[in-house]
Amino acid sequence: KILDKALSQSIAGQAIKTAATQSELANLEGQTQIATQQQERDVRLQQLAAEAEARRVQIKADSEKAQAEALAEAQRVRSDMEADTRRTQAQAEADAVRTKAQAEADAVKIQAEAVVSRAK
Repeated sequence: KILDKALSQSIAGQAIKTAATQSELANLEGQTQIATQQQERDVRLQQLAAEAEARRVQIKADSEKAQAEALAEAQRVRSDMEADTRRTQAQAEADAVRTKAQAEADAVKIQAEAVVSRAK
């Protein structure tokens, strides 16, 4: 009976150790799963942060490009306007010189006709 009692206690002890080991293994598997899910979540958060930063940088670059294009267009319009102003001014000056020359020519012609008329 002692052997049976010792054997029974040994078996019970082994059963307790086996149950404890299985429980620890289950806990470790649960902890591993939790850690894996946490790492996957962290990776997703890092990816989202990287994508948000990339969008921010792209939006900033697009904004700076649009601003540069707007400034270039404004400069082009300003340059065109200045060129048109200079062209109009030059045309007005040329017209004034032409009108003055025509008036002087007409005055000389009238004087010549008057001289011819007096001479007759």
